[in-house]
Amino acid sequence: MKPPEGDFKYEREKGAAMVIDKKHVCILVVDDEAGMRDMLSLALGSQGYQVATAVNGIEALEQIQKQRFDLVITDLKMPEMDGIDLLDQIKKIAPKLEVIMTTGHGTVEAAVAAMKSGAFDFILKPFPLDELNAIIEKVLEKKELKTLIALYEASNAIFSTMELDKLLEVIMDMSQKVLGADEGSIMLLSEDKKLRIAASRGLASEVARQVQLEIGERVAGLVAKEKRGRLFINGLEKYEELKGISGKPGIRSSIVCPLLSQNELLGVLNLNRTTASENFTMADFQYASVFAAQASLAIQNAKLYSTLQEAYERLEKTQGELLQSEKLASIGRLVAGVAHELNNPLTSVIGYSQLAQETKSLDEIHRQLPIIYSEAIRCSKIVKNLLLFARRQRPDHQSVDIGRLVEDAFQGLSLEMEKQNIHFKKDFPAEPVLLQADPHLLGQVFANIFTNACQALAEVSHERLLEVKVGVVNENVQLSFKDNGPGIPKENIHRVFDPFYTTKEVGKGTGLGLSLSYGIIKEHDGSLSVESVPGKETVFMIQLPLKAKEEMPANSPERPKESRLKLPADAQILLVEDEEPIRSLVTRIFHEQNYHLEVATDGEMALEKLKNHDYDLILCDYRMPKLDGVSFFEEARKREPKLLGRFLFISGSTEFMQNFDSFFKENRLGCLLKPFTKDELISAVNAAGENIKGGKEKK
Repeated sequence: MKPPEGDFKYEREKGAAMVIDKKHVCILVVDDEAGMRDMLSLALGSQGYQVATAVNGIEALEQIQKQRFDLVITDLKMPEMDGIDLLDQIKKIAPKLEVIMTTGHGTVEAAVAAMKSGAFDFILKPFPLDELNAIIEKVLEKKELKTLIALYEASNAIFSTMELDKLLEVIMDMSQKVLGADEGSIMLLSEDKKLRIAASRGLASEVARQVQLEIGERVAGLVAKEKRGRLFINGLEKYEELKGISGKPGIRSSIVCPLLSQNELLGVLNLNRTTASENFTMADFQYASVFAAQASLAIQNAKLYSTLQEAYERLEKTQGELLQSEKLASIGRLVAGVAHELNNPLTSVIGYSQLAQETKSLDEIHRQLPIIYSEAIRCSKIVKNLLLFARRQRPDHQSVDIGRLVEDAFQGLSLEMEKQNIHFKKDFPAEPVLLQADPHLLGQVFANIFTNACQALAEVSHERLLEVKVGVVNENVQLSFKDNGPGIPKENIHRVFDPFYTTKEVGKGTGLGLSLSYGIIKEHDGSLSVESVPGKETVFMIQLPLKAKEEMPANSPERPKESRLKLPADAQILLVEDEEPIRSLVTRIFHEQNYHLEVATDGEMALEKLKNHDYDLILCDYRMPKLDGVSFFEEARKREPKLLGRFLFISGSTEFMQNFDSFFKENRLGCLLKPFTKDELISAVNAAGENIKGGKEKK
């Protein structure tokens, strides 16, 4: 049989009959009457079919076991083994082989029995050849439809994944299932233009890894070079064009199809039959060509998907690097701004502290200490504002007069405004406007807006005006802050609320003020927006929901700051703190009021002290070396459950913010944040010590 001279393209018009290649269709005629055998053999052979005959069922079974047949036409009544018994045996050894039953002694019962046993059709003798031909064509069409359905299912399977390695395995599985190959391989063209096995069946993995072919080398290389599929039967030796080209020994029949995408070579699909008794047929080759085209498309899609994935990963990596670079730049601006904000008060603290050390005048020292204290508090507020930005806590709502809050924020900057000759104008309602809000947070917002206005107005030489309006519209409080400064450029106005964004020089701002303000107003269920006309004015607008007085919940009384400890005289107190200056400070505050407390520098030392003492109150740092505050607390509670209500944590760590709900609230523990004043420490200790039972309070 001559191999095909070009690629096969399978096409069928909708509604057209299938084209059957009869010369590759093998039919077995089984009949005990020689005349019937000869007549059918001649008639069918003249139509191009390959025909074999058998005189009875036993002989037919022997031939079926030795050779592949597409169809069996058998008589019903035969000696030794009748047609029904033969049909039963055929369905056992070749379930897909179709059988047409013929008889000259037909009955309804016989026809029903034949159809129940799996016969394709039943025909009565004598019958016209046209009737038999029509049934044969139906058998072959059914067989082809089954193969096409299998091809369709195979196509669905190979398009079910976009991962190349999985796809190649699916293609090999479908090749064996649909085309009946004993072994096979998919060779893909590598970057160095060599064919290498990417997936295989029936080949040792060591052998598969070693195979690499040049284009034109061996059978697969030849098919790759010619870019056309080839069908080989009865071995490869007889083909003139393959002389001198080595192939794998033991191959009975082979189909080799190029894998092409827009005529560009992707690889080669090799399918072999080695143990099967029959060769691949032309129909098999045609199906393989269709399947290879589908496989090529799937492989190309998988490669494109892989390329896109790699490009996406590179883009994601690059984007991550850019974001990291931007973060570092933002952190640099933040650090520079924070350093500027902190360095000013720290300069005063350090300078006046040195002067206090050098002077011998107590009056002079007393004059300097308030300045040191004030500047230290200023540093504390800067740090707390940064923590506030990171924490974004829910506001502590109280009944507040919004006009008074604006006035207070203005007073904090009034000296700076006077220096810059800024004229302040306000337009407030006659009656106070009350609403539920956090006065400290809103005061921070107004101070940030005033500060930005002052800095903007410093850049203009004309008369400097700052106007604030407060009004009530539709159950909302509306505030506007307008300055006649240089304005904000259009390209920057959408970024003014972004964290770390600032147009100021390095060291003159953190870029957090407006972002923090935006978050605070949002937490109050309000809105903060900005409008600007470059070269003319900028207006910040705030809208907050207004509640009537009767809707305002009662405020919980704020604990007043205290200056005297109110613990029992014999209270046993343990301080666990790794910072020596803080240990000394707290110890001195307690000693000044005649309280004794023991000290541990870390959690491990504190656990040792718990073995010999029963403490009424434990002041514990949150983060410490060796054993931190949380671990110490958990271990102490295991040993003495009653200690649960005797802890007061002190911490300067922002880490605890993230764990507050899950740790402090769950255990109902208090925490005093560093830095703290003496009064704040005493107030927190008194609150924590309310349930201490002991002797009478010290006077």
